[in-house]
Amino acid sequence: MYLGLQVGRGIAALLVLFHHSSLGSEVFYGDKAFNGFWEFGAIGVDFFFVLSGFIIYWVHSSDSKGFSSASSYIKKRLIRIYPPFIIISLVLLVAYSIFPHLSGSNREIGVVTSLFLIPTPALDPALSVSWTLMHEMLFYVIFVSLYFNRLFLHGFLVFWSILIIVLNLIWVDDGLMLNFILNPHNLQFLFGIVAAIIVKQNKQKNVYLFVGLLMFFVYIASHHYGIIANFSNLVLKIYLGFCFMFIVILDVPVFS
Repeated sequence: MYLGLQVGRGIAALLVLFHHSSLGSEVFYGDKAFNGFWEFGAIGVDFFFVLSGFIIYWVHSSDSKGFSSASSYIKKRLIRIYPPFIIISLVLLVAYSIFPHLSGSNREIGVVTSLFLIPTPALDPALSVSWTLMHEMLFYVIFVSLYFNRLFLHGFLVFWSILIIVLNLIWVDDGLMLNFILNPHNLQFLFGIVAAIIVKQNKQKNVYLFVGLLMFFVYIASHHYGIIANFSNLVLKIYLGFCFMFIVILDVPVFS
């Protein structure tokens, strides 16, 4: 694993924590902590999407083909995701059943979504933040095709990217298709894959990190002054995809 990525992972986790703390402070105290400065911390999620794409491709792109390797990959992914998720989700399902008003957001909670990370229309998971895991599982399922036809995977990823961009530009919809399958967040997995390919080709340059950090601080400043409100979600996700793609292209290997 890369030392820089470990540091980035820690910073991203703290940013997400600060973001939720800022939102929580408004609920409990009527005002956002630090005047809402840490709201931008939500971009920690964008970093994790890019990082996930990078790590999955970096670790598994050289795996041998066939059903046996695909089964091993699926087993590793499920073990990594489900044990901690299912315990927390079950506890929340029980808690919300006993105390319906425990969740102050008045959400309609779906059992299938809560237990299997399968999105259902108009129903939310008991663990609200597990929406990110749903996107992870979608990406994992698509990546399985690597074990049978690498060219198909690459072609499908390109097609998927084009479809996400085009349909988000011309289609206004609040349904499952745009919110999940064609959600701009999914593009960020692909940015991570591109970063892994660049690193595998030994083309990493320090200038990438510089550009990524510059884009990161420009985003923070733009968020603080309300400039990002002028841009669509698609544009922002692509911008952050490039930003974190540059940042994860590091040349500081460390064994862990």
